[in-house]
Amino acid sequence: MNRCQTLLALACLVGCVGAPPPPPGTGDASGDGGSSETGASTGPVETSSASTEDGAEGTTGTTEEPPTAGICARPCADDLDCSPDGEPSGLVCIDELCTALGSCTSDGQCVAELSHWGDGAPCSLPAECIDSEACIGVSGRGHCVPREPTEGCERVGLDPIPLVDVQGERVVVCGRADASCGDDGLCAAPCQGDDDCATTPATPLCDTSSGRCRCDADEQCREGGAGDRCVGGRCGCTDDSACEGPSPVDGRVCVPR
Repeated sequence: MNRCQTLLALACLVGCVGAPPPPPGTGDASGDGGSSETGASTGPVETSSASTEDGAEGTTGTTEEPPTAGICARPCADDLDCSPDGEPSGLVCIDELCTALGSCTSDGQCVAELSHWGDGAPCSLPAECIDSEACIGVSGRGHCVPREPTEGCERVGLDPIPLVDVQGERVVVCGRADASCGDDGLCAAPCQGDDDCATTPATPLCDTSSGRCRCDADEQCREGGAGDRCVGGRCGCTDDSACEGPSPVDGRVCVPR
């Protein structure tokens, strides 16, 4: 075979076999030779904008920053600053800001607190309560607590809770069995209606599907004096002027979360 015949044979061989496969790791992510619907990367998709190597702005993702908001809080030097009228406010001075301080240590304590058993008339014997009530020990003192009625506690949105009264007799009373003590020392229970969220201006509405208090519009924050922006279901502020609305604590400023 002369030189021309040899070159012709090699050209035919390359044309029939095709180009060599690409090195591992450089193929597309679909693995079947077609186009991948999610692109070549199998990792999480970045939502922030990216610049190309030539300086042009990338077209994937969004250039919008997520909305943010601070919280309205009163600056303080000591606990007295958090109760300017002398009445207990439930706030103490921590890191120069008035902050709610939790004090619960057990779920049982929160069941009694959120069931409002301590609001019942004081008692030392069952006979001191009316027939529809039981004398239950609450924080070391007896209080008259509603017994489970014939139609059940559920009729009034509560749960039947078996307890022992001050004389050791078994009784069933109505209360919030779902109350619990959080890691922050604050009592909490799933909300059942907007009234359950009345004491939390930053989250004034009850999402009954999740049992969580939340906001869903900026206007609710302004009306409750909890700021001017609803972000992630919680009211916040964009500047000090947003904290000038109605509130039990005056002189608040907007501080970063």
